[in-house]
Amino acid sequence: MIYCVHVDVPERLCSKIEKYRERFSHPIEIPSMLPHVTVMAGWFKAQNESRVVSVLEQACYDRFAIQLGGVDRFDENVVVRANGSRELVMLHYYAIQSLKGLLNRKEVSKYNVRGLQAEIAREYGSPFCAGFYEPHVTVGRIDPKEVFEVPAQNYFRGNSWTVDRFCLSKKDGEWTKVKEFLLKKE
Repeated sequence: MIYCVHVDVPERLCSKIEKYRERFSHPIEIPSMLPHVTVMAGWFKAQNESRVVSVLEQACYDRFAIQLGGVDRFDENVVVRANGSRELVMLHYYAIQSLKGLLNRKEVSKYNVRGLQAEIAREYGSPFCAGFYEPHVTVGRIDPKEVFEVPAQNYFRGNSWTVDRFCLSKKDGEWTKVKEFLLKKE
């Protein structure tokens, strides 16, 4: 089953994302999960869920800020770059290092990547980890063959929020939140 360790985007920015989607002249597919910044995504066996939760409960990090940057295309995705703080990157590395032993390795072969990214995928369950980790919020998916400019690329630049928790969600048909993990006050 696919799981996602993530930071939720606050409601005020979710509303702004919704308004931004209206600017597209091309069809845009809205993700099934609410807007978030992925810390780590991976396939875990359902029977390991309590172990995954236990590992994440041990994460001991201070609250941190995320500042949004420009809008960009990332393959078939339109994303808002999230200028992650050092703490976000540290949380990412904690998750990938601590959870790699619990991954369902059979699912990793679904990625069509080569070289170093393939090695990263085998090690951490996703090719978008470690040096390939690029924090972002997915606005929507588009046909990758479509050629168009992303509207209002600076629409989100400068928006920020303080992260006081991160979450674990799973997709079992629909995305459902398994647990929230509070971060320490500074």
